[in-house]
Amino acid sequence: DTKGDLSTLKQIQHLHRHEPWFDELAKTMLEPLAAELLACPVTLQNVQFFNKNPGVSKATPPHQDGFYFNIQPLEAVTMWVALDDSDEHNGCVWYTQGSCSQGLRPHQASGVLGFSQCCTDYGPEVSVCMAAAGGRGGFERWWVGWVGW
Repeated sequence: DTKGDLSTLKQIQHLHRHEPWFDELAKTMLEPLAAELLACPVTLQNVQFFNKNPGVSKATPPHQDGFYFNIQPLEAVTMWVALDDSDEHNGCVWYTQGSCSQGLRPHQASGVLGFSQCCTDYGPEVSVCMAAAGGRGGFERWWVGWVGW
């Protein structure tokens, strides 16, 4: 969250390019699972780590992952695993109900490092928390989802 301060490290991109364990995980588990969920061949784009430091990290703004992907057709799946228990009090992923059927929403600059864009027409009043025990997670197409507390 604070550039140059490793104690506030928020994300690491492309782990599969730098660590053989993540590359093997992607090839043997993630890609086949994504192909089954989408019912078509897939190309892995990224394996990344997100960390939300208590008392330091800013809440992730409402966004659609698909807005960042810049692919046509917009057919993608995002997978996430909570390393620790997560709930509405400590940073679970939130989803906006029904957003999966409404296409890409308007976005604007968010001012949040690591999440440059945010939806302009959704808020937490129409969203639900996807709590998860450590080691569990979920799958999403390109729905509106974000982490907050």
